[in-house]
Amino acid sequence: MKKIVLVAVMVSIAFFSFCGKKETPQEKAQRELTNAFKQMGEALQQTGQPGQTAKITVVDKETLMAALPKLDGWQLNDPSFNRGAFGGIEIANLNARFSGGDKELEVKISDTGTAQAMLMPLKMALQMNVAHEDGNGYEKVSNYNDIPVIEKFTKGSQRSELTVVYKDRYIVELDSKGEGSMDLLKNALSRMDLTKLP
Repeated sequence: MKKIVLVAVMVSIAFFSFCGKKETPQEKAQRELTNAFKQMGEALQQTGQPGQTAKITVVDKETLMAALPKLDGWQLNDPSFNRGAFGGIEIANLNARFSGGDKELEVKISDTGTAQAMLMPLKMALQMNVAHEDGNGYEKVSNYNDIPVIEKFTKGSQRSELTVVYKDRYIVELDSKGEGSMDLLKNALSRMDLTKLP
């Protein structure tokens, strides 16, 4: 999903900066990619949400902020919010970093908006309940406080990651490094108020 968001933002920037001059090969490729996103967005609107009649409007920064974990003694450092629309697809995301002593925690909340069909691979991974472990760490689907999560730990960097899909619409990602980082993430997840997300 991170790659999808990044590519989409790049495509949007390229599209809006095009001023009608003669296309270079790079500009032609960007235009074609923009058209591809437009077609994908139209397809998602037609097939990705069966039975849905109400228009989806992605949430604002304040709504996403309200879902962030409440962590006593931690400092929230200048969260960033991005919202964009391209080819019939509209998404928004909030990236928040917390610091507490020598520890850092990153929380990302993405509203997939009208691109919810893109969640299918992630939702399938959560439903498969599989686990993989080797000398480098592990990745598994687990359940924490009745919430299915993808749990990942990398031994070399002592990096821990948790990924949650909420309401078939939101992607919640938590990331930290260091000893005890997985416990830190699980505690942060338990202190998030996801009910604030419509």
